[in-house]
Amino acid sequence: MEGVPSDVLENFKRFDTDQSGSISRDELTSVMQALQADWTEESTDELLCRIDVSLDGQLQVEEFLQWVFAINKAEDEGADSLPLPDMQEQTLILAGCSRENFNGEYVKESGTLHNGRPVFYCAKNAKYLFYNSKRQQWQVFHDLGKLTSLCLKTQQGPQTAATWNVWDRKKKAFKPEPDVSCTVKEPPSPEELCASAPPIVHQPMGGQNGYGLGLFRKTDEIFNGRPVYVRTELPSQKKTYLFYQEAQVAYNSEKKAYLPNGDKNKMKRWKKSPALSEQAYCFNLSEKTESYSPHEAKWVSGGKVLKWFTPDPADCPERVWKKASAEDLEPVPEGWKDPDFPHDESSLYNPKKHEWLRAFELSKHQTGTFKPTLFGDEGPEPEDAIQTGLCNCWFMAAISTLADKFPDYLESLFLTKEPSLEGKYQIRLFRFWPSDEPWEDKEWLTVTIDDYLPCKPGRSNQPMMTRELLYGRLNMGKMWVPLLEKAFVKYWHKHSYKSFVGSIPEMAWQALTGQKTGYMIYGAPHKPERPKWQLTEDVEVVKDPEDDFVIGSLKCGATVQEVERCFSYLKFEKIDGDGPDEGWMPYYVKGKKVGQVATPYPWHSYDSNGDGKTERSEDWIWAKLLEVAAGNYLVATDPSTTRSECKSNGLHSSHSYAFLDAKEMDGWRFLFVLQRLGVSPQPMGQI
Repeated sequence: MEGVPSDVLENFKRFDTDQSGSISRDELTSVMQALQADWTEESTDELLCRIDVSLDGQLQVEEFLQWVFAINKAEDEGADSLPLPDMQEQTLILAGCSRENFNGEYVKESGTLHNGRPVFYCAKNAKYLFYNSKRQQWQVFHDLGKLTSLCLKTQQGPQTAATWNVWDRKKKAFKPEPDVSCTVKEPPSPEELCASAPPIVHQPMGGQNGYGLGLFRKTDEIFNGRPVYVRTELPSQKKTYLFYQEAQVAYNSEKKAYLPNGDKNKMKRWKKSPALSEQAYCFNLSEKTESYSPHEAKWVSGGKVLKWFTPDPADCPERVWKKASAEDLEPVPEGWKDPDFPHDESSLYNPKKHEWLRAFELSKHQTGTFKPTLFGDEGPEPEDAIQTGLCNCWFMAAISTLADKFPDYLESLFLTKEPSLEGKYQIRLFRFWPSDEPWEDKEWLTVTIDDYLPCKPGRSNQPMMTRELLYGRLNMGKMWVPLLEKAFVKYWHKHSYKSFVGSIPEMAWQALTGQKTGYMIYGAPHKPERPKWQLTEDVEVVKDPEDDFVIGSLKCGATVQEVERCFSYLKFEKIDGDGPDEGWMPYYVKGKKVGQVATPYPWHSYDSNGDGKTERSEDWIWAKLLEVAAGNYLVATDPSTTRSECKSNGLHSSHSYAFLDAKEMDGWRFLFVLQRLGVSPQPMGQI
């Protein structure tokens, strides 16, 4: 073997006892057990996983040579144990498959073995590439089980020049796929990998408690050879880090700290933590990985794999905070106090410990420029309306739609046009009560309020920019939402937030616009008769809507009864026809509906202007939604359905959402709705 030192070649032959030209797993185990008494078969598997670049389950002479060099290097550095280096951080590229959801990049999972071979994972497709020793083939599937949808018969590596076979879902048999190829991606340098990691990663939702891990920005800092990501909203807030951890740590009760425990390379996971330290507390951990970006790792929470996104930085501009001068930090003087709106518990909803702070001062410290603002440079925006502490989603939905459709008009309601150092604001609202009074006798009122707002108690020396209101929010320092909310409380609910709950958006619109809104309700019973579907074409049936494990096919003409829905899938029980008796089926495939509802869903509309209750078709409802979207109407919606069904669609039951738009694209119907709870925009879902 040309180029191989003779002493290395002699050692290779010692291992290769059958002189086949390669070292098998059994040969490697036998020799290593003679050299190290504590060597096990698991040790062999781990070694092969790290240095078997060809993935054939054996050591070729080139791989053996690299291992020997690693041993010599470790001895020179004074290592105590036999090194198990990763000779290559491999990524395999599968391409050419007729089923697109198998094509992609499969990254080797650090330390994960299956049947003695490494496991590869494609985060984009949520698929594994692994070896089945019983069938002597490489397989692709959504879990490490016996089943497969794409396979390659070989004892060598998956990059072997041989023909792959894909499962034909119609014929229920494997068929050759000659165009499928599996190649090793040329590994870039660590510096290139760090540079190519996305500038922003975002995990918005889907964890055990329904909340996501958040939005993180890449920094220039490198930790354990990987970029460091940071999440922070305000300069004075503590940062949350996302970084790569190599060392295993354990909590030491004596020192009351997390300390290194075991092999430095044992962990190899991405970690979310309040401090950039391997000993710091851990909020979340990914699965083991070699990836250079947290979004490429596998994260599991509540038994579900979390999906990450990499937003365009242009869509997520980072706030630039001015460095405070002595003048900027001067305290704001006391402002005018409204004698009709006491600053005590009688004005609060669910009284609790609190203090009243001026919106002027809060805004000054939360804009990033130390200049208070009513509407900001962008003007009123739908996402400014953030619901917290009050059951007033109806009000937030109403002002969100007004900010979306008519922001200039919304600004005109404020007679006080600029932030007031005095703290006195005048806002116009329409008095639409009493109900028995003719509409033409109703009138516009000017509501005068101060800018003191109830806040959560602050800690000692807590920066003003981190103070939180009990109700509403100053999004980007904008004052208009909590001031308008306070004006509503005063003019409508007798100077107390206590009663500012449980209404409908139409009431807010009448007060904001002076128009007799009249409304239509489109809906259906909470528990209607379960509809029946008749299929117009064959459709695959899966075990669960979150994976593609196909359990059969329903044939055209089959009739099923709907049990529940989850996104574009429905759970069914078969009534008649060919196919599985139950399961989940998509009711849209490539933008085309695969069946017709045999028992129409009992949609109805109620027109407050006199038409009364009328039965409506689904298409009629959709046409009306397109009409009001095109006409710039103020619309809100309430997914009044079961809590479990809402949760599966990312919505909240019996909760008002601002309706922003309706679109139909490629046969799909989309409703764009918004409601902000806490500090994060809630996801747009289907209703």
